[in-house]
Amino acid sequence: MCEVLKVSRSGYYAWESRQPSIRQRDDEELLRQIREVHTQSRRLYGSPRITAELKKQGVRCGKNRVARIMREHSIWAAVMNVKSRKIIGLSMSDKLSQELASAALRDAVGRQSPSEGLIHHSDRGRQYASYAYQELLREYGMTPSMSRSGNCYDNAYVESFFGTLKTELVHGERYGSRLEARLSIFEYVEVYYNRQRSHSALGYRSPEQYEKLLNET
Repeated sequence: MCEVLKVSRSGYYAWESRQPSIRQRDDEELLRQIREVHTQSRRLYGSPRITAELKKQGVRCGKNRVARIMREHSIWAAVMNVKSRKIIGLSMSDKLSQELASAALRDAVGRQSPSEGLIHHSDRGRQYASYAYQELLREYGMTPSMSRSGNCYDNAYVESFFGTLKTELVHGERYGSRLEARLSIFEYVEVYYNRQRSHSALGYRSPEQYEKLLNET
């Protein structure tokens, strides 16, 4: 091997017996901490979120260094109340309907008990434009805001959530039944997404942590 690599035998044995540098030892410790956070995030966090989480724990590290270590060790992560990004209403069915949308709205109202005057954002789907759904909004004192055709802004946040849900959970699962899918999605939303998953738009806090901060301030 020394002949092929054109190095001296003495040089090889000196390298083999050399103690790791301080930087190498620090990288090994940081790698251990990265793996721990990565596992806790269900192997979904990328380097920016892992860096933010480590800094919360008092670990001094830069995002470029974290990204380098993750790259070297093949560690990958995947990639609503509008203010906190919290999912406050959830309903599931095998078809898209006014009844499904209404059930989710009732769920949200039951949890949050909002005051009148709330703005309700949605696209122009027929389930939202239906008389029954609009009547429900009036009953709760909510003002509907519906994007015009070709404009996605009113529904952008929840569409982003559905993209995240598919990427981080659904596309990696094989459900044996609708009940199994319901339980899996419920657990993801209520246990992980709302309470644990950090959002860059919220200063790398979870929706629950951000709402707590808002309440305190």
